[in-house]
Amino acid sequence: MSKEERKIRRKRKKRIRLGILIAIIACVLFAFFPSFYSSNSGTHLIEKERIEKTIESKTIVVKKESIYESKGEGNLKFHYEEGEKIGKGEKLVTHNSNSSNYDYNTQIEEVDKKIAKLKDDNKSNILFSDDIKKLQNEIDVLTKKISSKVKDDETEGLDDLREKLEEKIGKKNKMTQNEGFLAQRIEELEEKKNRLTKDMNNNNNTYYSKEPGIISYEFDNLEEVYSYKNVLTMEPKDINLDKQTPFNTKELTKIEFGQPVVKVINNFNWYILAKLPIEKANSLNKGDNIRVRVKEDGQDLKGNIINLKSDKKNTLVLIEFDSFLHKYYKERFLEVDLILKTYEGLKIPSKAIVEKDGLKGVYTKNVDTVIKFKPIKILYENEDFSIVDQGERGNIYIGEDKERYSTVTSYDEVIIDGNLINKYIEK
Repeated sequence: MSKEERKIRRKRKKRIRLGILIAIIACVLFAFFPSFYSSNSGTHLIEKERIEKTIESKTIVVKKESIYESKGEGNLKFHYEEGEKIGKGEKLVTHNSNSSNYDYNTQIEEVDKKIAKLKDDNKSNILFSDDIKKLQNEIDVLTKKISSKVKDDETEGLDDLREKLEEKIGKKNKMTQNEGFLAQRIEELEEKKNRLTKDMNNNNNTYYSKEPGIISYEFDNLEEVYSYKNVLTMEPKDINLDKQTPFNTKELTKIEFGQPVVKVINNFNWYILAKLPIEKANSLNKGDNIRVRVKEDGQDLKGNIINLKSDKKNTLVLIEFDSFLHKYYKERFLEVDLILKTYEGLKIPSKAIVEKDGLKGVYTKNVDTVIKFKPIKILYENEDFSIVDQGERGNIYIGEDKERYSTVTSYDEVIIDGNLINKYIEK
């Protein structure tokens, strides 16, 4: 055999091997990716899917924080690093004051002024007590009239009565809505005054922890506004999502009297406060467990709804957690997804769903192009796709009699071509 013939023979073998390789690749593609070619033939390959029904919300982080304030001007010696966990009775900060006399009286006077103003505001509410009683009596009368008309199927004047009732309730709420919040705030200021008086008497310049927790030197001036005690009495209108400029006491060159210098955060329980449109929150109930996902890092949190408070438009949802505070103890705001429900099943295009003989289902096609109608049980649906029950071993049970039907399974080919569907429905 000549050199030229051997060369031609080698080229022929290479072509044969290349052809075999291409054929193998094509077979693999058609075996493992049937949806690649089925989509062009008016069908769709069914696959398992997990869908979550969620509500997006920018929430406020609420912590149980004990704040220790400066007892005078001067330098501070810090004994722990940011974020460390400490026990009760630990030495937190030593204050080296520039003078031996601390101006406690100045701050006590400021607290007294705040208390006096809040008490005046509270007196205004008390002055309205007779008016509130009168409004309540009018509300009771209107409620009875409306109930009577509804019971007797009388519609004349019903809308007017309902309008008057709503007006009376609005007036009453306006008079009473601040009463609980003001009382709570006065109590907190009284406690602060007592602490200042005690510190002044002791003249002690060393700060000891009164409870265990996480130590922090970062403040945003919202610690008292969004304290745990306050949020329990807050209304949706009280929520403000504007950020404050934070500061770290370790970075300050000068410490003034009464300025917060360190705080200890309870590391067992913490909370988020979510303000939601009332129609989105209507499925939530006090005591419900709920999953929450932090958008920034994808962390899933297991929480419990401990308080709900609504007005005409919004609902304030308070959720408690008992883990992962170490990741978020510095945060005041978190963007999260509240996960209301999770659906797991088979995903199919909604346009493939038809009704036959009173049953909802889809038409499927097997490798032999045999067309078959299969009933389905829908778990979740929207305009584009639906999640259906995959059943037990390919069977679902429908109706009061729990009649068994063979349903769709993973990798069934569902017909989505409208003309083909109509053709088989007619049959």
